[in-house]
Amino acid sequence: MSLDAMQSLPQSRTIRYRTDDQINNLRIKILVEIHDSEDIEAPWVSREQVFSWQEKVFSPVEFDKYSKMAAAREAGGQVQRTDSGLQGLLGKKKRNLNRDFLDEKYVNAVENLAQGEVIYSYVDMDSFEDVNEYAANVTTSEAEKPTKLADRLSAVEQARGKHSNMAVPFRIMHLAAELKGKRDVTKPDEQTFLTEEHVLCTIKAYQDGSVDMTPGFSPRAALKVDTMNNNAYTVPDKGVPYRIVTGGGVAYHYWVVNDTETTDPGLALRLNEQQKKYQENLFDKALELRRNFVGEEFEPFSETPD
Repeated sequence: MSLDAMQSLPQSRTIRYRTDDQINNLRIKILVEIHDSEDIEAPWVSREQVFSWQEKVFSPVEFDKYSKMAAAREAGGQVQRTDSGLQGLLGKKKRNLNRDFLDEKYVNAVENLAQGEVIYSYVDMDSFEDVNEYAANVTTSEAEKPTKLADRLSAVEQARGKHSNMAVPFRIMHLAAELKGKRDVTKPDEQTFLTEEHVLCTIKAYQDGSVDMTPGFSPRAALKVDTMNNNAYTVPDKGVPYRIVTGGGVAYHYWVVNDTETTDPGLALRLNEQQKKYQENLFDKALELRRNFVGEEFEPFSETPD
């Protein structure tokens, strides 16, 4: 099945890219649209966010956390740091000396922000674990031992030398979104819904210049020629989306777009020439198909009977 015939793409598709450009020049645009037309209570219809490599964008939860830490600091108190999520299942980690520095950095950063963003990021320095990278059958039991996959991932993290002076095989970045989840059963008299965190894209950059993205960039929509409108090129849509359905049954479509600007004028010129040649070939193909379909000669329609 062609991409154009597909209604959505699998989020699990990992694509490796190679580039001679510096990874710091990478720009990724995430566009999210709600696809549930019956959800009249949705607070927004579409959102987009552009990220540079290792750019930290705070989620609403992180913004609330570090705002409280900032308030506690101003009051002369201390905020107790606790580990949550799958980190407890992976076993206690040695306290990272960079954690205090990172907390201080983030506390200072949120003081200049009004709120967290619906689409946000976890950078390489963050102690974030994507639940999709772990076995789905883990429980919250304190007696349960880490799974083999969790042990393997923990060993990989140690081998990477993360947050240390050791050479790291790759650096990672997660782009995520806070989406509408299930109804809050603790408030039956209110139309209140919980939120869910969904990872939209994970990027791993290696030292050899290769980049793994899960999922990869959204395929560009094919250019089309409107033969009924003087062979004008139609503006392509956003192409085939990725699809998420939350626990509350709300469907979202999203696109991962390469928003990197080309800094090499020669490369930009070559890309423009390639695009122009592609459009010319597409135009010639459309004319050929039209001639084959209509024919070279035909008699005009006559309303008078023979």
